[in-house]
Amino acid sequence: MYWSLGHHQQRDFIVNHARKVEIKTRRTVWHKLGAHTKTISLKFYLPGDTSDMIPVCKQFFLQTLDIRPRLVEYSIHNAVKGFAKQDSRGNHRAHNKTRDCVTETVRCFIRSLPAMPSHYCRASTNRLYLPSSLQNLKRLYLGYKLHMQQQTAGNSQLNTSVASQNVFESVFRNEFNIGFHGPKKDKCS
Repeated sequence: MYWSLGHHQQRDFIVNHARKVEIKTRRTVWHKLGAHTKTISLKFYLPGDTSDMIPVCKQFFLQTLDIRPRLVEYSIHNAVKGFAKQDSRGNHRAHNKTRDCVTETVRCFIRSLPAMPSHYCRASTNRLYLPSSLQNLKRLYLGYKLHMQQQTAGNSQLNTSVASQNVFESVFRNEFNIGFHGPKKDKCS
């Protein structure tokens, strides 16, 4: 029954079948770091044939479920209102992720470029081409940086950061079908 449950439901099972109880005899246990007074004790139960719970020892509980004591301790310690704490792995935004407003400035800049379709290849492709004055992606990025500096200089309240060259190139290559040089068919021979 336990192994057919999902990861979070397994932790709920542990929380519901291991209960905290007050200790009856207070003893001080000495560790390397000093004295440690035990404050709680755990009682373990497993479901029986009927709806009643059968008390079992810790060793039997751990071996029956094939789990480690640390999982039980963590689940009990972090339980909220009788349920296991939600797993928070993968729910955080990457610390180095570029903000959406910055990538949107890149998209707006690329859309504002004077891209033209090929004259002779229009029927076979939808690729656009930039004029020869914009020679490569590095020069285009420098133009983007200059454009952003001019925008922020003109408006002191506008505080948008400039995208890195890697982000600029990624947006340009993955979201737009734009080339730098016209196709060979468009050139006069």
